[in-house]
Amino acid sequence: MKNNRKQFTTTFIIGAVLLASIIVLVNMIFDNLNFGRFDFTSGRIYSISDASENILESLEAPITLTYYVSSSEKMPTKWKNLERDVIDILKELKLASKGKLDYTVFDPTVEEEKEAVAAELAAVDDKEKQQTEKRKKIAQRLYEKGVIPFGVQSTDRDEFAVKRVYSSIVLSYLDRKEDVIPEVRPESFGSLEYEIMSRIYKLVSNKKPKIAFYPGQPEIPPYMQQQYMMQKPTDMYELPVQMLKEAGYDVTRTNIKQDDPIPENITTLVVMVDQPLNERQMYEIQKSVHQGVNVVFAAQNYNYQISSAGKPGEYMLRGQSSRLNTNSMTRNWGFEVDDKMFMDSNSGFISVPVYQTRQMGQFQVKEQRYEPVSKPVVIQVAGSNINQDVSISNGISELFYLYGSRLNLIEDILDSENVTQNMVLFTSSNQAWTQSPYGYGAINTDKPADDELLDRQPLGIFIE
Repeated sequence: MKNNRKQFTTTFIIGAVLLASIIVLVNMIFDNLNFGRFDFTSGRIYSISDASENILESLEAPITLTYYVSSSEKMPTKWKNLERDVIDILKELKLASKGKLDYTVFDPTVEEEKEAVAAELAAVDDKEKQQTEKRKKIAQRLYEKGVIPFGVQSTDRDEFAVKRVYSSIVLSYLDRKEDVIPEVRPESFGSLEYEIMSRIYKLVSNKKPKIAFYPGQPEIPPYMQQQYMMQKPTDMYELPVQMLKEAGYDVTRTNIKQDDPIPENITTLVVMVDQPLNERQMYEIQKSVHQGVNVVFAAQNYNYQISSAGKPGEYMLRGQSSRLNTNSMTRNWGFEVDDKMFMDSNSGFISVPVYQTRQMGQFQVKEQRYEPVSKPVVIQVAGSNINQDVSISNGISELFYLYGSRLNLIEDILDSENVTQNMVLFTSSNQAWTQSPYGYGAINTDKPADDELLDRQPLGIFIE
């Protein structure tokens, strides 16, 4: 394919991790809004961004926020200040809206307690019965809204327990369907302004943001159709697509081919590369970029298998190339996906199935259990390696970078006049290394000498 040397006049995101890109996507829908971040310095802890103020000032009709929260007495120790902190943010938003935003705070557990007391009364008059029915309707209505109590771990006086609490925000605007932030937690408080403003923006917009998602539904090759007659092929992307739909986006799956093209009038194209793309598909993706579509592009160069090594507590790693062929396209954008295996000592855990055989009388029984295993390809990106200065990645505490590849940046292109902005969104730790591709044998995962370790390597970037 010939290189296209025309200036890019659109905004798109370049990523290199499949699941993490969904998080980037939801933020990228509003890439022109640049909500900024909270200023946690003295005196400005609850200040809101200029973009938020502009949106609130432009509201054409009042908008109402209802914060459903359990009282502080019922909260775990780390959650006791949550209601106060959330209310402080809501006060700032109300002030910035100049009266167009209002909020109320409601404790559903109070109604639940009243209902329990009423049910215990031996004799209940008609008025009390009506009140009980009213409270039941309140609980049912909250459930229908998506306001559902959830479990929170609590440690009090050396006793471990799980408390059932409410902490949800419901947004109402005109006669449109209410939107809900189902779980407001202390650990996600830093991104609460963005969570609220993104939902307000969707509520007041006349159209749902349209997203095209590649790949589409799994296709069965003709020679395998008989094998799949009784079952559907596995759809790895069913869950993220469903999550986007529930978040209020209009999502259409596409396999980017003649009879299944990229839909028209989309705002964002998500491309999850888990197999080689043909020239037609790459052409259509580049065409979308030139038409002003935001593109989330995610790819990885290797798939791995972690399995038991035959000895208790020992596991081996095998790798296989995903035959990635998109570098000819992405070079025009200023990056390539590295062709080497990428590893990082800052790793997480995954559960690996382990089988064992034990004797039960005259019979042998094969049992399966799951054990937590950590390998350097199961990369955990720490919050300190995530760019907190842009709304795309602001508030993300960590990322699970499973089997990801690093990005090789092409500085000549990124520094050219065709690129108006480029930012690294997240990186590896400074204890990373690469390894040449293997065949089908076990891969050595031992950490190399300190002088062979790499400094923080780019794993996700934003390019305009």
